[in-house]
Amino acid sequence: FKDYPMEPAVLRFFEDDNDDDDDCRESKCFVEFLPSELSMGQYSNSLTTITFYEGDYRKIRKKLEQRVKDVLKENAWLGGRLAVKPGEEVLKLWYDTECKDVPPNIFTSYEPGMIPLKRSTKYAQYKDYLADYSIVVPIAQKLVGTDHPVWKVSIVPDVVEHNTRFAIIVSQSHMIGDAHTYYKIFHMLFSDNSDSGKSRIINTAPVEKMNPVRRADVKYHIEKHMGVQEASYIRKTNPNMVSPKR
Repeated sequence: FKDYPMEPAVLRFFEDDNDDDDDCRESKCFVEFLPSELSMGQYSNSLTTITFYEGDYRKIRKKLEQRVKDVLKENAWLGGRLAVKPGEEVLKLWYDTECKDVPPNIFTSYEPGMIPLKRSTKYAQYKDYLADYSIVVPIAQKLVGTDHPVWKVSIVPDVVEHNTRFAIIVSQSHMIGDAHTYYKIFHMLFSDNSDSGKSRIINTAPVEKMNPVRRADVKYHIEKHMGVQEASYIRKTNPNMVSPKR
């Protein structure tokens, strides 16, 4: 990935970072990927769900936007970018711990009629209706060096009943997290902690801080819980992965 071109916004992120240390510096930090992630994750499609709700999207728009900001505040790595720092060789997830330098349009609320999506839209048609919009996070190969969000939340009003039905589309690069991570973040979006006790959409989980740092002993734990034979794909992608001393 080191030869991938970088968009201006990504280059600016590194402009003031002239320190050669490997640790996080000031507000700029990074997540290192496991070798297995680098070999497999780059080809994986994003994790994306489209969920329809009954009601007026205008009544939840501001609240959901604030919720996205709350999640980002606790998990700034969701506002990161996939890039190889100039002078380095390895792809990392770079992010601003203060969330001041993040990709645009992590949250987007579309106006009625912009996207011809409706509750009766066939599953096979989703990709055709969403293709012209940056709603679905692309595969890692198309993210590297770009200013495209690695995690994105969108509101799309139903094209037929736009005042009474809408869809919320949440998309996350598989490179930055697995399905467990996706749904843990997903449920944080819709918890309502208001004093009234009334849930606006659904009431699932509070916003909490997650640790994006990968564990070097992941191979050991995968084999422990899945079995050696079932976890053989890990050895095939990275036979030299570190295992803990026993």
